[in-house]
Amino acid sequence: MSSARPRQGAPLVALLGAAGVVLVLLVGLWAATAGPDDAFRSDGPDPDRITTSSPTEPPSTSASAPPEADDDGALDDSDAGWLGVVLGGVIFLAAALVVLAALALAQGGLRRLREPARRDRRPDDDDETGDLTVVEAITEDAAAQEEILAAGGTTPRNAIVECWHRFEAQADRAGIPREPWETSSEFTLRLLDLAGADGRAVARLAELYREARFSEHEVGEEHRAAALEALRRIHPAPGTAARPRGAVEDP
Repeated sequence: MSSARPRQGAPLVALLGAAGVVLVLLVGLWAATAGPDDAFRSDGPDPDRITTSSPTEPPSTSASAPPEADDDGALDDSDAGWLGVVLGGVIFLAAALVVLAALALAQGGLRRLREPARRDRRPDDDDETGDLTVVEAITEDAAAQEEILAAGGTTPRNAIVECWHRFEAQADRAGIPREPWETSSEFTLRLLDLAGADGRAVARLAELYREARFSEHEVGEEHRAAALEALRRIHPAPGTAARPRGAVEDP
């Protein structure tokens, strides 16, 4: 339950990142439109504070020569224009990097927020045991789910697929929502992980489901029997506590 506190800071991180992006973009837009002359212009020192000394020689009465061109590195208009373009490009590149960083932070925060909150957890539960709400939902539906495979009223292929999809109904009763990006297999595997189901049995049943769902070869009664055996190993015995997550029973 303490993991909910860090997740509350994710929107704040995303908001600060977005504010930084807007600030950088505004500065970049101003610098690109103003040009280097306006962006880096300085009024210079205060003329009132500049001390001048009296000339040691009398001023010449002859006509002064026209001012020579300033060749000490001053930029003409064309150079200033190119400098403005380069400066604007650098600033916008930096802004793009800030945008990518902000998006990465926001995506990480959203992933943490998307983890479904568990309901009806008992005070003595911890993260090392299966979710008792999920275990109860699976246990209550165990007989009906096994009947789908054992009855023989449909083909082995359809029975295995229907048995696997039955886990989604159990998740709904346990209050575990399916995320938009999850496939049926991913959702079911997450549910069974919450229940602390036998890892080998889950892997075997998932393999049989994919074979029945996507293969074109014949799925026979031996596949039905193997699926029923795996399902019975997944179902916890009535009245037993949930096993630690990821635990695998000895075959």
